[in-house]
Amino acid sequence: MLEIDPFNQLIAARLAVLSVMYAMIRVFHRWAYAYALIWWPGTVAHELSHFIVGLFLGANPARLSVLPRHNKVTGELVLGEVVFSNLRWWNKLPVGIAPLVILAPIGTLLVYITLPLPQVSIEALLLEFAALQCFVGCWPSPTDWAHARTTLYVLTGIAFLSWGIYAFFTH
Repeated sequence: MLEIDPFNQLIAARLAVLSVMYAMIRVFHRWAYAYALIWWPGTVAHELSHFIVGLFLGANPARLSVLPRHNKVTGELVLGEVVFSNLRWWNKLPVGIAPLVILAPIGTLLVYITLPLPQVSIEALLLEFAALQCFVGCWPSPTDWAHARTTLYVLTGIAFLSWGIYAFFTH
């Protein structure tokens, strides 16, 4: 029989708790504002990560909104938004994926912090809920991915152009 060491069992148990928490919260998806309220801490962290990285990279954040609203065009619920006045091809990638780079490691750290705690304790559940907020909040939105793709397209074009120039002059 396969032996699983106690540390891996503990990690598996914590991930199972996160999965159950996520499944329980997904039930609220049909009630848009209750769902938005539950995910509000993750939304704030997500939008703040865009804001901070945009501020450092000169994208000039012009507006930050973390209040849910319905998009008048699509009818979808928008949980938050940051508007930039100087978003350029070179800073779109880091600004777009900022939540992924910042929040995923924080969520992982929070899960790691829970490992020595009793499985069922208020402290462990609160830390696991915070980790879940980070994991759900870290995923870039379709708009974030579109911004990131712009930078990738330009960098790919520069790489091909550089390769072409190199090939032309070396042969």
